[in-house]
Amino acid sequence: MINTTKRSTEDKYIEEAIEAVENVGRFSHINTHCQSSLNESIDSANQQLVPFVSATTNLVRLNTKWQEQLKAEKERVRRSLITGNYDEEDNTINLQAAKDAIVTVLNPNSYNQNNFDSYGSILPVVSIATNFPNQTSIADEFTLNREQRAAFMIITSHLDGDSRCRTGDNNGQLIMCIPGCGGTGKSQLIRALSKYFLVTKRMQVMRKLAPTGIAAAEIGDMTIHSFWEGGHRNSGKPRTIKPGDLKLEKEWRFVEYLLIDEMSMVGLNLLAKRNRIICSAKHVDPQVPFGGVNVIFFRDYLQYRPVYDAPLHTDFLLPSKKKSGKLPTEKEIQQRVARSLILQINCIVKLTQQMRTEHPRYLQLLERLRHGQCNYDDYELLLTRVVGQSSVGFLRDEPWNKHVPGLLPLVPGMPVILTQNIAIELGLINGMNGIFRQLVYEEDPVSTDALSETFPNNTRYIRRPLYALIEIVRSKIECNFEYLQSNLVPIPLMEQIFRINIADVLLKDKKLKSNHKAILSIKRRALPLVPAYCITTHKSQGQTLCNVVIDLQLPNETDDITAIYVPLSRVKRLADLIILRYFDYTILTMKPSKSQLAEIERLDKPYLGTQNRFIKWF
Repeated sequence: MINTTKRSTEDKYIEEAIEAVENVGRFSHINTHCQSSLNESIDSANQQLVPFVSATTNLVRLNTKWQEQLKAEKERVRRSLITGNYDEEDNTINLQAAKDAIVTVLNPNSYNQNNFDSYGSILPVVSIATNFPNQTSIADEFTLNREQRAAFMIITSHLDGDSRCRTGDNNGQLIMCIPGCGGTGKSQLIRALSKYFLVTKRMQVMRKLAPTGIAAAEIGDMTIHSFWEGGHRNSGKPRTIKPGDLKLEKEWRFVEYLLIDEMSMVGLNLLAKRNRIICSAKHVDPQVPFGGVNVIFFRDYLQYRPVYDAPLHTDFLLPSKKKSGKLPTEKEIQQRVARSLILQINCIVKLTQQMRTEHPRYLQLLERLRHGQCNYDDYELLLTRVVGQSSVGFLRDEPWNKHVPGLLPLVPGMPVILTQNIAIELGLINGMNGIFRQLVYEEDPVSTDALSETFPNNTRYIRRPLYALIEIVRSKIECNFEYLQSNLVPIPLMEQIFRINIADVLLKDKKLKSNHKAILSIKRRALPLVPAYCITTHKSQGQTLCNVVIDLQLPNETDDITAIYVPLSRVKRLADLIILRYFDYTILTMKPSKSQLAEIERLDKPYLGTQNRFIKWF
């Protein structure tokens, strides 16, 4: 019997949430088994696709070919991201070559006067026009606001060797932080920087990384883990880094700038480890932060913290629960090393102008929520968005019932979400959304007749799927799959190994001895897809969503302000938000932790210093 005391709080919360969903009519037509209603979600562009197909020899062959293409495309994009080498057709030009073609600088101490006397006359001046994009044109192209533009100019001027940007501590090394809450345009700034590095033929000196697949896809690069682990990540074995690792040295040989997004989910242990790796790859004294590489952090401290790691804002000066006089562990030492790296940030540009939220009053509410200062007027404003209010209606009504056929198995035209990283470089990431179009399966000799009376009579029970065709609106895959439309991607079966502790379900007379663990290791092969009717707030971080239904009733033990702020800040307008059920006013008054507040205050001083130092760009 399961330990009910251990899970009673969580189970109660889940039961109440499900009951609330049922009460508001989210799946009110779950017993309507009309096949025509299921087919309504299949648009005309995909009518030729048969939803469920038994595998043939030709389909098996095609799937093998498609998966090989995916693998090759993934490696091609990965190499281009690491080396900065892009196709010659990208019509970009080399900055230095362009400058040399327009201006020739003469050293007055080295030229021969006789060479000039030989010219009978002065040649006419030739005007050379070029459409070479400069800093200003790219900032205009990406419509950067004043704050974004200041950060853009500091980084690109540092890249171009501007002496004003290469003074101060760390021998001109730039260790920069660009904090900003959700929707202030951090990703847009990264895209503008990427364009400048690209058009000046210096992509090989920049590396962009993020802790999650969603964040990495947003900035068009890889996750921190996928870059460092490479092929070792899928093998289940961590990559061992040793001095003299030629592959590692090659990956970092030309890197001079490292951009890291969503730093709230990067922990101190992870940062310390990456710092050691860069120093090793660059053959630099470990005392030099990040091996001398210029690092730019993008973050919002009031977002979700890292999993199983200490957040970067950890303040070791605050009172600790640890007994005094006890020696620090190696893990704690590395955390302090990483914290010392954060304290060496020497340039800060804050992004405060909201680029996502279009509702002024709602924007003010979110700003107060970040500091735990919401008032009762804010509470009453949010209550107007609770299901059942005259301004909201019910979830069975449009537009909230879109893509809801009433059944949770694979239904043609239903939204799905990818649950594993297949190819981060191609945007096939954990959390990616798509539309289910076709499932190809192998025949199973086991009878599946009358397995359940819950579903319609024409339901097919498939035990041996081969692959699924998923429609992805913004696919990054450039290779052409034979016989497939450009927006269809074949999703393969994925193997996953996980471990579970069965101690709670063992009978009393079967309990193990104290020195034994009841751990089972399970290997499972399945399609990495689930219905996308619901996602966690963790997965929503970093995304702009529309028509969002959220639940602000939290489990009793939750006291993290991000559990409220993150879901509420995903929409552009208050009208795009619906709240599942009533919630307590005190939820809006949760405050950031002491270390979060201390870090936000600490960054104010260097921010003022940055403004004074680069006043022309502010």
